[in-house]
Amino acid sequence: MSTTVATDRHPVSTATLRGAGVCAIVTTIVYLIAGILHGTLTAGGDQSSSETVFEHVNATPAWGPVNIVMLLATIGWLAVFVAINDLPGGGDRTAWLGRLSTLALAFGIAAATLLYLADAIAIPQLAQQWAQAAPVEQAQIVATGDTVQNALRIPLFHTLPMFVLGLPFALLGLAHVKAPSSELPTWTAWLALIGGAAAFLMGLSWSLGTDFVPETMLWAVVQPLIWIWGISTGVSLLRRASSA
Repeated sequence: MSTTVATDRHPVSTATLRGAGVCAIVTTIVYLIAGILHGTLTAGGDQSSSETVFEHVNATPAWGPVNIVMLLATIGWLAVFVAINDLPGGGDRTAWLGRLSTLALAFGIAAATLLYLADAIAIPQLAQQWAQAAPVEQAQIVATGDTVQNALRIPLFHTLPMFVLGLPFALLGLAHVKAPSSELPTWTAWLALIGGAAAFLMGLSWSLGTDFVPETMLWAVVQPLIWIWGISTGVSLLRRASSA
């Protein structure tokens, strides 16, 4: 028989909890590995000139595939959000903040999809053409790349810390950090709240044209908080399923 866990919304099966726990752990590990293989851009980060981007892409064979993997990982997080927000605890405040966090992440993924697909398909093609072209043609390709970079890639990149790693996690953490009956440890909610708020503020400052927060802070400080949250949340969900 299928065991269910009663919530103040609707029953959640242990299979769902177990699946969400595994998804949280696997998604976080996959995103971490993909991020390492993806690498970080120097001399301006993701706001670099297209020539810098082309050089990095050509020196990173895994660039295209890992962008697709990172996109799939963010979709995995969405499934985890849905499962977490079905857990008991917190009452109406937790419920509507949780739903808002899920909607925010869905919006962020929709925007980030354009970025990941551009990085997986369009940018590698331009980078390859640039590498094989004569100097005069290279200048034309760089001009095309700069147009793509300024009109599409940089604005979309700002949505990543704001609406994928930022606002959704901050709202999720806020929903559960003061929910006495929540089934997740309070400290995991604090991780989500702090990491998400920091990511959102970074993305907001970049979108406003300020660069006082270096991009390395996103990869070296904010994302590790999200990774710890993902692993610890996954373990907590698995324990919850096992004890049901």
